[in-house]
Amino acid sequence: MRVSLKVKAILMITFCVLFIGVVAAWIWWRGSTRMVQEQYIQRAESLAKSVEVIIDPEDVRVVRDATLQIYHASSFYVSNDNWETPEFEEYVSQFSSVEELPEFIRLQEKLREVDEANGVDCICIFHADLDRICQVYLVDSAIGDENCPPGTYDMLYEDDMVVIDDPEGGFPPMITNTEEYGWLLTRCMPIHDSAGKILAYAEVDLSMDEIMQERNSYLFRGLIVLLILELFVCVIAVILLERFVAGPIRTLSDAARLYSSSEITGNSVIFSEIRTRFHAKDEIEVLAESMTRMEGEINRYVAHLIETTNELSTAREHEEELDRIANIDALTRVRNKRAYDQETKRIDEDIKNGDAAFGIAMVDLNNLKKLNDSFGHEKGDLAIQNLCAIICRIFQYSPVFRVGGDEFAIIVKDTDHENVQELIEMFKAEIKDLSESSDLTAWERVSAAIGYTEFEKEQDQSVEDVFSRADTLMYENKRIMKSGKQ
Repeated sequence: MRVSLKVKAILMITFCVLFIGVVAAWIWWRGSTRMVQEQYIQRAESLAKSVEVIIDPEDVRVVRDATLQIYHASSFYVSNDNWETPEFEEYVSQFSSVEELPEFIRLQEKLREVDEANGVDCICIFHADLDRICQVYLVDSAIGDENCPPGTYDMLYEDDMVVIDDPEGGFPPMITNTEEYGWLLTRCMPIHDSAGKILAYAEVDLSMDEIMQERNSYLFRGLIVLLILELFVCVIAVILLERFVAGPIRTLSDAARLYSSSEITGNSVIFSEIRTRFHAKDEIEVLAESMTRMEGEINRYVAHLIETTNELSTAREHEEELDRIANIDALTRVRNKRAYDQETKRIDEDIKNGDAAFGIAMVDLNNLKKLNDSFGHEKGDLAIQNLCAIICRIFQYSPVFRVGGDEFAIIVKDTDHENVQELIEMFKAEIKDLSESSDLTAWERVSAAIGYTEFEKEQDQSVEDVFSRADTLMYENKRIMKSGKQ
């Protein structure tokens, strides 16, 4: 059966156009995937390194040593592959004392702050046991069933073994796509002690679902545009296929090969350059124009993707910094009234859900006006700072807020909540010693009244109810102090 040259030419042109489209789409997909992965790897690495700056390495040492002491003394080991089995629960129960350590609690709170501030799926600290080829979890920021208790472990992958030769480089980034977690990027970096030795590793898990969905959306649109262009080119080729077929097609094929070997950066001009070679005003010139438009569309899509990614990253960083600054009191560096209002809203939700256990302590500096009038506002500010330092030192596991010029509110919880009466007595004793000391300046002999009350589920509907009682008790304490009875 003899096939005409026209049919052969149509088949040839159709094949070439489809080939160029597939190659271009594949290169764009590969290039955009690599770009997204590199940006997320850099972000995850930056967050993992920031963990070392935020936490106290001595806390890591204490938690690590306590965990490994139990871990090495254990008579049996059960990995996370057996999650929620009786054997796993029995194994995990050996490490319950570690979770009660104040160092563990501080580390977990810091990790959760980083987690919430940066939209991270999970941050954890683990010890790399290279003898058993596994990672032993020390602290995990996850809440609820997803939290890996101290002492639990996962086996390491073969690729992770590069950490033996380059421990400072951390574990290599890992990208997974599972039905349970979606697209997830994991990066681990070392945490050092004061001498520069590696204590443990910080692991950051970042979800890539949103950006991958956006990439797929752009790819789908690009494929639609590409399909339309290819259909247009084929129609033109049927009408004009007699002139200059073989040579121009070879030229376009060479361009496609060059295009496939280039990285998509948003400013490719490969098809734009070869377009200048065609002036016959035939189907080959139309094909060249179509490829140029396709190149322009891909360039615009890639450039828009890069611009969108950069804008999102910059906006998020700016928003986080502004929010952090807006919640910090400039004089004392503790949280301010705005932060207090945000915290009370969160606790009010806990109260509605029946999951609240806390108390509020109100502290008010005495004689601030007298200090300001006698020594100036600068010394009055020093007195406020001195009082704040005492409060933070005594109530070290509770958030402290400066809610007025000389008023502080402490939302007492966790370990402080359990020992609140002892802490209040410590506060009163220290204030009494300072106010009676003759060796200190007037702004160092700070005097302050304190009032404390507990949240009562039966009578309190909101944090404001507890606040009002604590404020009243504080003023009662101030009145007693002024009368000289205390």
